[in-house]
Amino acid sequence: MDSSIVRKIDRHGRIVLPKDVRIHMGVEDESLVEIVLIEDGIIIKNFKPESDLLKDINVLDRTLEDYMNEHDDEKSKRVRELLGQAMLLLKNIISDN
Repeated sequence: MDSSIVRKIDRHGRIVLPKDVRIHMGVEDESLVEIVLIEDGIIIKNFKPESDLLKDINVLDRTLEDYMNEHDDEKSKRVRELLGQAMLLLKNIISDN
């Protein structure tokens, strides 16, 4: 597959992704895609909300770890334990897809 494809934008601002591109990306009808703006264009990629949630949980986990270095209380330990369980569950869900 070529790494560059030229497509016309219709009057409604739509671009058709060629079938071979959709197959390569694993995009099916009604799939959500993420459009990322970069300095000189856009990137179109599969939208994976689970991955974004996992990133947020990792950030929260690191924040809690920093907090626990200064405050070693039971509530923080319990929240961190539950976050660990949530991260494992999300990783299992993501790997099943």
